[in-house]
Amino acid sequence: MDSVWTKPPEPKQSVTASAVSFAKANAKTIAVVLLVVVLASAWFHQLQTNNVLKHQTQTSTTTKTANAQAQARQLRDEVAKVFNVPANEVPTIATVTDVSKLKNQAFFTNAKNGDKVLMFAQAKEAILFRPSDHKIIQVAPLNPGSAGAATGGSASNSLTSSGQ
Repeated sequence: MDSVWTKPPEPKQSVTASAVSFAKANAKTIAVVLLVVVLASAWFHQLQTNNVLKHQTQTSTTTKTANAQAQARQLRDEVAKVFNVPANEVPTIATVTDVSKLKNQAFFTNAKNGDKVLMFAQAKEAILFRPSDHKIIQVAPLNPGSAGAATGGSASNSLTSSGQ
């Protein structure tokens, strides 16, 4: 008995044209769905990032404003030790940064870089204060709309505002 083992014949698979087009259509659909999911995820991530940045900016601005007001109150209280200042008003503070540009204004005649200008809008009073010496250098009526200078001239390039 000589028997030779032979492999049984494989069944023939018939691939029709409709099966191929169905597979191609599914591949295109899957690709489109995948693209939509990726784009939606990117859009959602961008929205979240923008919301976080907006919240951080608002928090930062609120913190800066609160810090500026606290510093203004602290400086007002320091000046109040040597001069009668409006206790119920938080002044706007500016720092003299370039005294050479202010010398032509009478209010800043004796000013030095680093001096502080306390501007009380309601009391219409400006005080030039030297923190290093704890001295009042000048007091003058405040002219509203004068860019911070008590004499009516523009001082915006020579003063740095600390806000209110």
